[in-house]
Amino acid sequence: MEEVTEGLFRGIARFIKWLFIDMLIQSIFYGCGYATLKVVTLGTYPKPNRIHEGLCIAVGVVLWFVLIGVFAYLG
Repeated sequence: MEEVTEGLFRGIARFIKWLFIDMLIQSIFYGCGYATLKVVTLGTYPKPNRIHEGLCIAVGVVLWFVLIGVFAYLG
């Protein structure tokens, strides 16, 4: 019985972890990256008909690391 509850708990914990990470990436990193690309390229990139999800997420992650570095330097 103990193995069943332990397995169930691990499954629920993995789902919550996956859900949190997915929400973090999609809402924060993608949103910041998309907005940054639009501002830096003056609205020409990314094009509306193409999917640039990976690039938007990468730019968002870099932006957050730069902001953390700036705040750490100033603080």
